[in-house]
Amino acid sequence: MYMAINTIATLPLELLLIIFEHAWDRNWMKRSPFLDFALVCSTWRPIAQRCLFTDVTLGTPPAALQYLRSIQDRNELGQFTKILAVWPDVTGQAHDIGFSLVRSITSICSNIYQLTVHIPTQVSADRLMDLVHPRTSTTLQALDLGVDSTKPNGEYIPGQLSLYDTFHFIHQFSRLSHLTLFEFSALELPSPPQPLPPSPPFNLYEFNWVTPVYEETYICEGFEDTLQWLFGSGSPAHLRVVEFAEPQWEEARDLFLQFLGTHGSNLHSLRLWIKESDLLKSSVTLHGACPNLRELVLPICSLTEPIRSTLPTAEVQHLDFAVDGIKEAEMQSVVDWLASLPKIRRVTVRGASTLPQAYSLPSFWSKCTARDIRVNVLPKEDFPVLVPEDTFRATRFPRDA
Repeated sequence: MYMAINTIATLPLELLLIIFEHAWDRNWMKRSPFLDFALVCSTWRPIAQRCLFTDVTLGTPPAALQYLRSIQDRNELGQFTKILAVWPDVTGQAHDIGFSLVRSITSICSNIYQLTVHIPTQVSADRLMDLVHPRTSTTLQALDLGVDSTKPNGEYIPGQLSLYDTFHFIHQFSRLSHLTLFEFSALELPSPPQPLPPSPPFNLYEFNWVTPVYEETYICEGFEDTLQWLFGSGSPAHLRVVEFAEPQWEEARDLFLQFLGTHGSNLHSLRLWIKESDLLKSSVTLHGACPNLRELVLPICSLTEPIRSTLPTAEVQHLDFAVDGIKEAEMQSVVDWLASLPKIRRVTVRGASTLPQAYSLPSFWSKCTARDIRVNVLPKEDFPVLVPEDTFRATRFPRDA
């Protein structure tokens, strides 16, 4: 027993990092393995603690309070935190308590570069501006900002927070390069109408506009103002990744296609979460608007000839598409299109019911094997999942290659 413990304690740092990497799991509902690793021996403890506190998700008020107490007792643990996610159960149940917790946490964690926070629409603009410590404005590089406008029973609550209030909040993060706006269709424009806030001081590399499919009752009235505020002052030369999920496609289509017509030539990754019928109506512009795409994420598998002929092909390295039960006839359209992609390196199939079902498609697999194309099949319970990426700018596609 003594020799085994001694061997573990003297493992090289490189091997420890490999072990810890395989144990990494961002599912905050599970007990972190790093809690156990920290108890193995004194050599493992500081490394495990660093891993444990680097990426923190606070899904409940007790978890947020426990985390705050931990970093108050030992401030150095808070310095390890680089990625922080705070969910509505923390900020929404009791606004003053929840917001105070986030403020206290960010006052200690001075190295946060990625923040995910969902806020209730019932908060005031002043309360929102006081959500994070001012020091965070100089370190944050990625912001995932969502709004929550419903009660626990699903009933919609009109809020006092306007779209422009969130603009003022986002404006303070001068180093921001990755921005996700979740469920912003629930926010109302200011009344009476006001001039747009000052243009943001940052250059976005990635912009994601995400409205869940189940929120089809919302009117997409803030999309135009958001695009105008973020990109209206000039060409976003740094923008490379765009994700667009909006069930109210008829209202947003012309604005989005106009945006692609102006800025699409800079994009390397485009992710569209719209209905197949809507894609047919809009894909005619994608080939000319986005000639340099290296990654293309589509909501469908049936890449019929009308769609294939209008999609960009020259630079695509990663094709990601969704299916609802893989069928040979549908997959044949993918096989046909792969022949027109000279640089394809990876294919991701999302929504497959079972792996054996996916592996029963000989034409698809033979084509991928012959061209040394890496294939990733994700079952329905993982839908939707995109290729993992770092917060910092991607220089290669696929990002995990």
